[in-house]
Amino acid sequence: MRGFTGQAYAAADTPREDKAAALRAAYRSVFAGELGQLVLADIVEQGGVFARNNAADDGGVVNAAAFGIYEGQRRLALRIATMAAADIAAPWAARSNPNTRAAEAVARTAKTENSE
Repeated sequence: MRGFTGQAYAAADTPREDKAAALRAAYRSVFAGELGQLVLADIVEQGGVFARNNAADDGGVVNAAAFGIYEGQRRLALRIATMAAADIAAPWAARSNPNTRAAEAVARTAKTENSE
């Protein structure tokens, strides 16, 4: 990992700012590659970053435990994405856009027809 050593992070006399910078560099290094981006996208999706929290829908009966679990997952996914300096909105926006999905379906159909 470029710019990160475990000893520098763990040293007691290392300033807090240096530790934070080393940790951010480690996150960026881990999630920089293609596989890292795939894992990060899964973390964001499983963390429910762009999903609706249905635990708070019923105003009369709020399941505090379910709400808390959901919110904890979402915050952890956001922390990981933030530390990795990732643009998590771009891939999600492309996947959730009906025009993009339709264009991808047309492209797959054309590719299938051309390969026959």
